[in-house]
Amino acid sequence: MKNKKSPILAAVLSAFVFPGAGQFYSKQYTKGMIIVGLSCILIILMSISFAVGLNNYLKMSANVESVDITGISSTITTPTNKILSMMIFLVWVFSTADAYISTKKRGQSQISDIDQDDRAKTQA
Repeated sequence: MKNKKSPILAAVLSAFVFPGAGQFYSKQYTKGMIIVGLSCILIILMSISFAVGLNNYLKMSANVESVDITGISSTITTPTNKILSMMIFLVWVFSTADAYISTKKRGQSQISDIDQDDRAKTQA
């Protein structure tokens, strides 16, 4: 009998370990690599955007004696970072839902394959 994978575990892996981990668990390596790669690219782009904004803020406030929290928070809430945050969130949601749905479908197809094998053995 083939080993059936848990759709819930696949979703938990993608949700709480890293987007794409559930796809690796369900042996969908290509899809997993695409999701992991996209997540990494988006996180790197967001980090770069944040670092550039923070650097610009620090250059502007070099002569100021106190640090303005609202100025720092404005470097985080740039339109670019908002868009990148939304994209990261969408990849995370897709990864979690896809891990659950595709693992469940693969498990059902494995069960139907086993049923067909059993029927073939009984008819022989």
